[in-house]
Amino acid sequence: MEIRHLYGHDLVTDPRARAAVLHEAGQAAERAWQDYGTKALPDIITEDKGIRIFAPDLAFEETYWVVLEIRVPAGRELSGLGTATVQYVDTVAREGRRHELDLCEALTLPEVTVTVHAVGLWTSEVTFYALDDLYDRDREAAKNRLTRHLKNLEAAHSHLPAREFRDDQVTLRKLITLTGALGAMVSFSDGSHGSGTGPGFAPAVRMMNDFGRVRSGFWPHY
Repeated sequence: MEIRHLYGHDLVTDPRARAAVLHEAGQAAERAWQDYGTKALPDIITEDKGIRIFAPDLAFEETYWVVLEIRVPAGRELSGLGTATVQYVDTVAREGRRHELDLCEALTLPEVTVTVHAVGLWTSEVTFYALDDLYDRDREAAKNRLTRHLKNLEAAHSHLPAREFRDDQVTLRKLITLTGALGAMVSFSDGSHGSGTGPGFAPAVRMMNDFGRVRSGFWPHY
């Protein structure tokens, strides 16, 4: 079995980035003890087997989606594809929780649910890559990247007319317009102080950051 893509996440290989994740996990355990008097379960991030994801804190009724794309060899039975372990501190019950999930049991998620969240995470990735293009002063690369993904959203909407695909097309068109209107960039501080960033840089970056975070896995309920 091959894991082709883990949407909305980057593989942490840099030792400094890995150390930062482990430090943040340790801080989360400390907060659980100091704020709620709850001793966190031994962390599973430092284990050597499988994929480990350190998710952010979630509020009541928030959902965090993890979407994997895998390739299963022809003729392989779906049974035995693997398990997932979910571990967290329940701040209401003041208790550590751990759940083991069989990834092949009750495969009942509707197509629209899986597709909307997978494409949403893909959209988040593209948006942040376009931001990197802007920081590298490559306006055309950012514009082309967003334009290509706009076509992907159009294709997704024609296959599955979900509201999210329609709304994200509107947002991407606005981002493309903002990106195309940017002037020559010299520095990345606020252009209102004569830095030469060019008109519209700060609003474009702010909007792209906000949009990328919204589509990066959170699904808040209000």
